[in-house]
Amino acid sequence: MRYKILFSLATILLFVSCANQAKPSQTPAWYHSQTTQAQNNSQFLGYGDAKTLFQAKSIAKEEIAQSLISHVETSFVSKTEVQKNGNKEQYNTQTKHNLKVTTKIDLQNLSIVKQEYFDGRYYVLLAYENLDLAYKIKKSVPNIECGKVNEYIKSTPLYQTIRSSLSCDINLKLQRRNSAWYLGYKEKEFLLNSSEFEKLYVVKHSKIFDFQISEPMLKDGDSFFFRVKSKKEGYITLLDVYENGIVTVISPSQKIEKSLQIPSKESANYFEAAVVENSHDSSDLYVALFSKNPLDMSRFSYADDKVLSSEVAYKFDELIEMLSSLEYATLVVHIGK
Repeated sequence: MRYKILFSLATILLFVSCANQAKPSQTPAWYHSQTTQAQNNSQFLGYGDAKTLFQAKSIAKEEIAQSLISHVETSFVSKTEVQKNGNKEQYNTQTKHNLKVTTKIDLQNLSIVKQEYFDGRYYVLLAYENLDLAYKIKKSVPNIECGKVNEYIKSTPLYQTIRSSLSCDINLKLQRRNSAWYLGYKEKEFLLNSSEFEKLYVVKHSKIFDFQISEPMLKDGDSFFFRVKSKKEGYITLLDVYENGIVTVISPSQKIEKSLQIPSKESANYFEAAVVENSHDSSDLYVALFSKNPLDMSRFSYADDKVLSSEVAYKFDELIEMLSSLEYATLVVHIGK
């Protein structure tokens, strides 16, 4: 039976049934025109309208979250049509939204640009300042304490940027909450956008074994395998961390003496690169673990549709903590269309 790994789950859309809501024929001029521009590259704007102010803010926040995190598990569509009625223009907005996920995301530096109660509905324009992560930490934590940090986190490009700005090692931890990724420091949590999260993927080498892939640059449909050469006898376990932080076991512990190919030449199984979403290229982090005895990886699941659509599969934070007590190596593998 052939085994196919869907390489890099770019995004999982969770759709809920919600009907399009017809809105009043007229809206505030500033709302339907939506001509307000962001003041700088770090500012994100979001529009929302509803029968309650809370719902309007939630919709606007949803729009901002979509811009910030391109791979959040939700859907959002907003369309405004202009119709002529004699000498008057009428504006009709159709909105379909899922507020289940991103409205729970903690967005700091969120402010109201405009707000109006018009014809029985609330209309709001929110702005979010997506400040540099190191600056946000400095601003939110007045008394930063230097301390020990997880070795994997410490080696990542994201942490190196933060460290150079703070001139101090601080104990940052990756955390998953409300279907989003954060870096936590003490009681503070800092939301990571998709580009920041990608900077948590780094190539790490082991002194005990060499870990390589047959093709470092892959295209959709390419087959690939891994080679491992070890100085010691033991077991090798392979995991795949998708670009959104989902972790799956792709090869349980296999005995290694000097060298090992996964899948083996004799195996009928194979790994095949696949772009799930055609809109962009993607990257995965492959992690090889070395141990003297087989590892119990029951905390992590094999890739299948049920796992990949479940929030419990997002376990990159758990894996990072686990790496502190294991010998490991990592590869960042890119796939293009």
